[in-house]
Amino acid sequence: RPVVVLFAEQIRFAAQYGILPPFYFVYELEQRDRHPLAASYINRYEAKGGLYKLLRYHAGSRDDKTLNDKGACARACRVAGLATHEALVELRDGKARWTGAEERFPDCDLFAKSIQGQGGDGAERWLLTAPGRWRNDAGLTLDGEALLTHLRKSSKRMAILVQPRIRNHDALADLNCDALATVRVLSIWDEQRRPEVTNAAFKMPARPGAIVDNFCAGGLAAAVDVKSGRLGRATNFGLLETMRWWDSN
Repeated sequence: RPVVVLFAEQIRFAAQYGILPPFYFVYELEQRDRHPLAASYINRYEAKGGLYKLLRYHAGSRDDKTLNDKGACARACRVAGLATHEALVELRDGKARWTGAEERFPDCDLFAKSIQGQGGDGAERWLLTAPGRWRNDAGLTLDGEALLTHLRKSSKRMAILVQPRIRNHDALADLNCDALATVRVLSIWDEQRRPEVTNAAFKMPARPGAIVDNFCAGGLAAAVDVKSGRLGRATNFGLLETMRWWDSN
């Protein structure tokens, strides 16, 4: 289709439905048979900027600061009896708060991440190379004391949570590029205020050497059929012209 027509449609959809030009292609509105769907989309800025807050207010939910703090969220899960991954130490403003009796790193691969960050920002993978020694993906090798000093320094910029590294089942090796592939599950309260799972997406890295599976880090996601567990086609956020829908790895 002529470029001038696509440009004019982007302006029209932005003015009429608030769909910004990059999302014209994300929603595949360059295909004319998708135009009737334009009015149905809820944009990210509308959901994040207002609708989520309105829903929480309407439902009488508490402030979500606990959920946005990975350390506080893990503690709340443990209190509620919900299974959650072990946290070894939290570092804030250069100070370390160990969660267990032993104030040292166990001899296993480690994963450090921002306590309040999003999109995989600040994530570091530390692989055990010998008892008491770890190496990150940049090739830096440190012993336990030096690693703690490194993390203390980093925590002055952003709070950090350190956990044992989790690995996927071997059956997912072709999909995870040696990072951790995860499932994002969305749920709502139904009419009887019971939790109900509505949607799920399987997230995976798209390149060897990736540390995280986030969209913002170039990852892919495939819709999961909630009833059968079957994966649909995978794509990234749609903002890279080199990406498309994938049927297989």
